[in-house]
Amino acid sequence: MNAEAAPKCGTAADGNGNVLSVQAAVEAHSGRTHSVATLCGLCVAVLFTFSGLLSSDRIPTYRDLLFFVLPFKEFLAEHLRRGQIPLWNPYTFLGTPFLASFQSGVFYPPSALLIVPFPLGFNLFLLAHYLIALGGIWCLLRSRDLGLAASAIGSLTFVVGGYLVSMLNVTNHLQSGVWAPWVMFLWIRYVATGRTSLLLTLTLVVAAQLLGGSPESLLMTLTLVAFWTLYHYSSRWAEMGRLAAALAGTMVLVAGLTAFQILPTAEYLQQSVREGALSYERASSWSTEPISLLQLLLPHSSTLLPDGEPNQIFTIFENFPPWISSIYLGVVPICLGISGAIIGRERRFWSTVLLVGLLLALGRHTPLLHALYAGLPQLFGKFRFPEKFYFFVHFAASILAAEGAEGFLRGNRAARRLATVSAVTFLAIAAVVLSVRWWRPMDFLWAIAILKGRFVYAEEMVPLAIDVTFKSQRLALITGTFLALQLLRRASFVQPRTFAVLVVGLVAADLSSAHRNLNLTTSWSELTTTPKLVDPDVFDGGNVRIFHYQQETSPTPEAPGQRVNEHNSPPSR
Repeated sequence: MNAEAAPKCGTAADGNGNVLSVQAAVEAHSGRTHSVATLCGLCVAVLFTFSGLLSSDRIPTYRDLLFFVLPFKEFLAEHLRRGQIPLWNPYTFLGTPFLASFQSGVFYPPSALLIVPFPLGFNLFLLAHYLIALGGIWCLLRSRDLGLAASAIGSLTFVVGGYLVSMLNVTNHLQSGVWAPWVMFLWIRYVATGRTSLLLTLTLVVAAQLLGGSPESLLMTLTLVAFWTLYHYSSRWAEMGRLAAALAGTMVLVAGLTAFQILPTAEYLQQSVREGALSYERASSWSTEPISLLQLLLPHSSTLLPDGEPNQIFTIFENFPPWISSIYLGVVPICLGISGAIIGRERRFWSTVLLVGLLLALGRHTPLLHALYAGLPQLFGKFRFPEKFYFFVHFAASILAAEGAEGFLRGNRAARRLATVSAVTFLAIAAVVLSVRWWRPMDFLWAIAILKGRFVYAEEMVPLAIDVTFKSQRLALITGTFLALQLLRRASFVQPRTFAVLVVGLVAADLSSAHRNLNLTTSWSELTTTPKLVDPDVFDGGNVRIFHYQQETSPTPEAPGQRVNEHNSPPSR
């Protein structure tokens, strides 16, 4: 054997053929083992949070799921099992195009899971998306050379945080949103290595994101990619030109690969009221209320029936249920995210993304959306729900939380100081609320009425007061536990690795407990055995069709219902 070809005694070779010392090889193997173990632990946390999706009877039916998503997916599933491509849906109005509907997901790859009989197939379809999101954000954070614990905290924030959990009931936004970290990861890797294989993989991932059915999520993801590139290469014009050409070429390939969906959808869209831009009043009506930002400390939750089953989503101070059920990011991730905004890498970029996303999500409550709408009405007039821009906040907050966690767990003084001050501040807020609750109950109720912004009846005030009290206690418990762990670490009662595991566990417990029952479910067997108002089988083979005409419509969340006539058509999806 050639002496140069064989590793010397005391050495080993890695998977790429590089010669390593035995110690380095052992450390590399140990690192891979710990990485796999951490990722498996995160999978368990995600599965626990969405354990309801493992049911063969319970099925999520909150909001759009029951009346829009489920009929679409069941119709698609029936055709997929027969090996057919559904082009037309005869059950809506006199019949409507099905493939051309961007939200049908006929050629969306994970739709193959719908072949599994309902409701388990539909549940697995939803659950798979959270695992896709977990894999993408994990790869993205690890590619930033972040430690296992920091990557775990950022991953939990993204996958089990309020925005992505809320997208389950507006499923097309979930389908597209989960691919965003994969797109970002592959693009950053391509920029660093220039490998064509990464660009081709990126093309397939962007195509999957497009077929997911949310053009808004796709546009926001590509905006992140474009501005990240501009942030790093704005002064290097030659490199910027090369990357811009590569990204443009990728989009051309994506358009070619998905033409079977884009072309029918474009023709269908020409027949829709959404062909043009919405008025600014309509486009900004579903803006995030500023009072909703209190959710960052006092998350929304589901109320329970006497038998322990979720009943409805309980909002606190909002005047109407928001489009995003929860914007909660977790108390500890917020504390760490504040540290990341000060000491993290790319902190200016991600902090700017977070701030701009928040201002856009607030919509009509800030001048930014109005200015952008005035300049680009054909773009910003199609979003309809400014709350969708919270996607930027959620993505950036996950990155900043991971960056802050890295400095915090590695003993960076500034990171620890900022996280500690933030936690103490939140604990103080909870303490003040609870003190007023117990010592000045009338002032407590008066403060709730002021935050509510309107007169509150006694039957509404009682559950509000109970909910605020409970969530303030919850805030005190989480921040108190976080601070106690820090004291134990400083006193050397816990080792660094144990401390990191406990912090990750605290984040998982916080987010999972807040969002475990956020999407209400129904028994599939009860749902399918409920007597139908009209049996569609009666009309098979005949020319009779049943119609439902909407009698009232509310163009904005606050506006009263108005009679529909030829000048006032019902809002379109």
